[in-house]
Parts: sequence; C-alpha cells; structure tokens
Amino acid sequence: MKSVCLLLCALFALALAESDDRLSCYSCSGKDSGCPEPATLTDLANMDMTYCTGVLATGCTKYSVNYLSGDVYTFRSCAPLIVDEIDGTGLNFCDFITKMYAPLTEGSLVKGVDCYNCTTVNCNT
Repeated sequence: MKSVCLLLCALFALALAESDDRLSCYSCSGKDSGCPEPATLTDLANMDMTYCTGVLATGCTKYSVNYLSGDVYTFRSCAPLIVDEIDGTGLNFCDFITKMYAPLTEGSLVKGVDCYNCTTVNCNT
C-alpha cells in the first residue's frame, strides 16, 4: 500500500512539473475590441490565455483575415506547427491557412491573410 501511495505521489509531482512547462498563448477571435490587430499592451493584459495541449507539436498562432470592406478579423490561439495534407505533405500552420484562403483571395472576396506562428510563451501578440 505504501508503494502505491509513493507511486501516485511521484506521478502527481511529475504532472505538476510537466504542467509548468506547457506553452501558453493569447486567445481571442473577432474584430475591433474583441481581438484587436494590432494589440496594445492594455489589450494584451485583458486577453484570455490558453494552454497548448495535445499530442501534436503546437505553437501560438495569430492570423488575420483582411476583408475588402476594410474589416480585419483576427484569431489568436494554439495551433499545430505542422498540418498534414491528404497526400502526406506537411505544411506549417501559416502555409496551411494561406492555402485555405487562396481561393477567396484569388476570387477577390478577401484582400489577404496575415499569419504568424511561434513557439515561445505569449508570443502571438
């Protein structure tokens, strides 16, 4: 019984140590005050944070969709570093987002997409 308790305590301590190493990122989506781009220090202080989890290698990301109307919708969160396609080729997350929006950009429905992916704490400002 004592060995089971020691094992559980060791696993709990390991889990706590591991949780401190998780990558945290700013998290929001929308336009204007919902998820401003660019963000001021005050905006960042009021933004939610999220911890990246999962089996895939993840990083923080920020991408903005620039509409013809002048509106900019920005998304900040965790994202996989590499996105596999059906044919097995891996794209980094920003290349994947750019490829997904390409038909809308080429069709003049969207002005463009800006994307940034990073792997340090709170780097998706």
